[in-house]
Amino acid sequence: MNILLCAATSMEMEGTRQFLLTNATQLSSNRFLIGNLTVTLLVTGIGSAITGYVLGKYLGQSSKPDFAFQIGIAGTFNPDWPLSDVYLVAEDQFADLGAENANGEFSNLFQMNFLQLDDFPFSAGKLISGDYEHLRHLPKASSITINNVSGQKSTIQQRSINFKADLESMEGAIFAYACSTESIAYAQIRSISNYVEIRDKSKWQIKSAIESLTTTMSNTITELAAKA
Repeated sequence: MNILLCAATSMEMEGTRQFLLTNATQLSSNRFLIGNLTVTLLVTGIGSAITGYVLGKYLGQSSKPDFAFQIGIAGTFNPDWPLSDVYLVAEDQFADLGAENANGEFSNLFQMNFLQLDDFPFSAGKLISGDYEHLRHLPKASSITINNVSGQKSTIQQRSINFKADLESMEGAIFAYACSTESIAYAQIRSISNYVEIRDKSKWQIKSAIESLTTTMSNTITELAAKA
């Protein structure tokens, strides 16, 4: 079984990489073998445009993986969710792909009639992840993908009203779009590093979020290797 494991930054990937260095056979700088499971690591860069290019180039030059993961940290719109908790993103949306209207409201490509809500690979305007047995223990969340992280009250309120999502990231929807279009089974796993509020990085818990993410991915890889 061949797994592709993506992250926007090496920081988000490093803990899982160290796990593989300790518990797997290193085949190359970014490929590992644990049991009959091959894991390829790919750092895609930050944001939809860069991630889309790097992921597209990789998939165009390599054999398709049996399963693809995207891992990383995310902000949450839900003030009751503890920081560092890990979620499986069940659905994602592009939240800043569209136009700003004269009244300050946002219209996405569906509202502008450039896309229909159920145009492949969308379902009701969303990118829906599959249901996989080895991930059913993770709580599910909805997410939006943006290229400018929410940091002003007006932006936060508008996105909360428009999309009613639990999380926001900068790469999730393009990853889901690419995998769906290429018929690759995938999952996006996010650990909460901060609340979506007026931007104040002193409140963020990036280190503990990545530690939680690493634990989840280490356990997941171990389980998949046992079954491969």
